Amino acid sequence: MNKKGGKTFVEPLRELSDIQAIGAELLEEDKKTEQFAFVIWSLCIYTGFRIGDILRLKVNNVSGARKEVRGHIRIKEQKTKKHKAEPRTIAINPELRPILQEYINGLDWKGGIKGESFLFPSPRLKGKHISYQWFMNRLKDAAAAAGIQQRITAHTTRKTYAYIWWITNRDNRQEYPTRADAKAMLSREILRHEKIAYTERYICIDQEELDRATNTVSYK
Repeated sequence: MNKKGGKTFVEPLRELSDIQAIGAELLEEDKKTEQFAFVIWSLCIYTGFRIGDILRLKVNNVSGARKEVRGHIRIKEQKTKKHKAEPRTIAINPELRPILQEYINGLDWKGGIKGESFLFPSPRLKGKHISYQWFMNRLKDAAAAAGIQQRITAHTTRKTYAYIWWITNRDNRQEYPTRADAKAMLSREILRHEKIAYTERYICIDQEELDRATNTVSYK
């Protein structure tokens, strides 16, 4: 956890083992309680959508008429200003697809679930989605149970997605001729940031790359 400009700066989860450990904790608890925090977590880290946008998803955003998971998720993000009139469309990752399909298959279709129903309904408030605070409590509990010390906030999942995307794609010369091209794609189309500099700060890549360069120095 860093501080920049007097504000606490939230870091992404950089280690795959930490990401997997949180998922395992959420999944284990979901099995006991018949809940869906693991599915929400999976959507967060595989799409980069904000938690609030994920909680507002309807069943038909994800599933077609035959209850099969769609190829893409298309939603209008709530907090994005630059692309306010443009819904964001993102492919459903192959690793995410079976998680969503299992969840869709397990919905109470005979009990009133319809395409316009919230994908993650509140168990207490009819016609409402599960609360943001409920998921954040579950996420923080899972991180603590997994032994993760860093601060977990609403930005953690989105930053983690962006960081892993960057690490995966920054050197893909076939898709992005230069790192600047990859960074522009991440900033403009995925995070919908107005400035690339903000994306750099958001996922902490400047320090990460500086550390790597420093660590390669050898006098042997």
